[in-house]
Amino acid sequence: MDKKKSQTQMKKFPILTFSIIFICMVSFIFPKIASVLIFDREAVLNGEIWRLFSSHCVHLTINHLVYNLFVFVVAGWIVERKSCYLLFFLTILMAFFICMTLLILNPGMMVYGGLSGIACGLIYYCALLKMEEEHWKIICHFITVGLPVKIAFEIYSNASVLPYWGHQPFVIMPVSHAMGVATAFLFYLGVKNIAQGMQTSVPDVTCV
Repeated sequence: MDKKKSQTQMKKFPILTFSIIFICMVSFIFPKIASVLIFDREAVLNGEIWRLFSSHCVHLTINHLVYNLFVFVVAGWIVERKSCYLLFFLTILMAFFICMTLLILNPGMMVYGGLSGIACGLIYYCALLKMEEEHWKIICHFITVGLPVKIAFEIYSNASVLPYWGHQPFVIMPVSHAMGVATAFLFYLGVKNIAQGMQTSVPDVTCV
């Protein structure tokens, strides 16, 4: 009985979420590791493709780290409790499309890091997942409307709505937030359509 209980608890523990958080913290503590993970345009164009994915785990200041990890741990935990595969594939897709967008549309950007684009996408995905639950409905509607408005304001003003203390050696990239949300929305529609297709493909069985 105890063994079954412990196995159930292990399944509920968000291993993937905390693994990503662990990498973020290690890269923040050890700059040499961060230098291998961070998005570097020249390095990416020279074939270091892993940076398109690993760069999201690199943060340059404690404010940058805390904001992103706070959002990511909540949203990641919710998605992973539904399915670790959903979290894995959604995170991979957002990481890739965010960096590819910045690589193509922002040729002057030489270095990029941070989990904020993925965190925004995960929060939006959580809102879509929980939209039908009565006690979450108001909050989810607020997120699905408020988050795009926040991102639009950041793109317009080129400034974060969140307060940052002290000198920040980076500028925000609200386009990454927009790509995270867009990827999450399309991923949600794709998964929903696949699920509905699987249900309709099951033939009705009539007993005579």
